[in-house]
Amino acid sequence: MSDSDSRIDGGGAAWARVVALWFCCAGTLGLQYAFGALYVDLLVEFPEAGRGATAAVGGICVGVMDAGAIGAGLVMAKIGERRCCMLGAALTSAGLLASSY
Repeated sequence: MSDSDSRIDGGGAAWARVVALWFCCAGTLGLQYAFGALYVDLLVEFPEAGRGATAAVGGICVGVMDAGAIGAGLVMAKIGERRCCMLGAALTSAGLLASSY
C-alpha cells in the first residue's frame, strides 16, 4: 500500500467539507424551494395579486439563483471555492436579515 492509498477517505477534513456542502445546499436550495410552503399564505396576504403573479415570485427567485451560478463560477475561478462559499453565506445572511425588515 502506498502513502497515497493510506488515506483514501481524506480524513476529518474531507468529512468537514461534506458537512459544509450539506449546509450550503440545504441553505440555498432549502430557501429557494420552501416557496411552495409559503404560497398559500402569500395568496391570503395579497389576494389582489392573483395566483399567476404570486407564483411568479417563486419562479423569479429560482431563475435568479440559476442565473447567478454563472457569476458564482467566475468568482470561484478567481478567489477559490472556500472564499466564494463564505462570501455567498455572508451575502445570503445579510439578505435574509434585510428582508426581515
